[in-house]
Amino acid sequence: MTDHPEIGMAGPVILNKDGSVHQSVDDEYPGEHYSQGKFDDLPGDIAWLLGAALVARREAIASVQGFDERFFLYAEDIDLCLEFRKQGWLLGVIPDAAVMHMEGQSELSASYAEVMQRKISAELLFLQKHYSKDTVARICRRRRLQAWWRLLFLWPTALSRNEIHRKKMIKYLTTARIYSRNKKHELGFG
Repeated sequence: MTDHPEIGMAGPVILNKDGSVHQSVDDEYPGEHYSQGKFDDLPGDIAWLLGAALVARREAIASVQGFDERFFLYAEDIDLCLEFRKQGWLLGVIPDAAVMHMEGQSELSASYAEVMQRKISAELLFLQKHYSKDTVARICRRRRLQAWWRLLFLWPTALSRNEIHRKKMIKYLTTARIYSRNKKHELGFG
């Protein structure tokens, strides 16, 4: 950080429990494909860093007034990174540092359905905060369509005892429900 004063926040390489590299850097925000270049003028090539381990400058945190408290556990890292970039800060990766991510430890007592509920709700909050109503409506319609399409093909295996199929069913049912709930807002009823 001393060598790169233009970087407001950086993250180490994130490792999975088995030592493999966990994707911890992304060059696109959720829904950005529908934003018609909304973020093209922001500095740097890194859109966001996984929040499992981060180092940030005090002045950078102050410039965005810290984390948005509406986010809890999911998407708060994506939101914070976007806010940093809006303030002109770059994001970086520390290639010589690595942290093992013990994924899921914060939610050991939660069911998979509860975790999906929180993740998808956090994504919707991010979309509503950073995109226009029309863009959010387009994304919600697309997310609903994708979820129902996937459910259509998973339905014949719904009674399967296969854990992967069960989790996919939960994920897509939750996605369809949450993005359908937003439909009232798209139509101006909520």
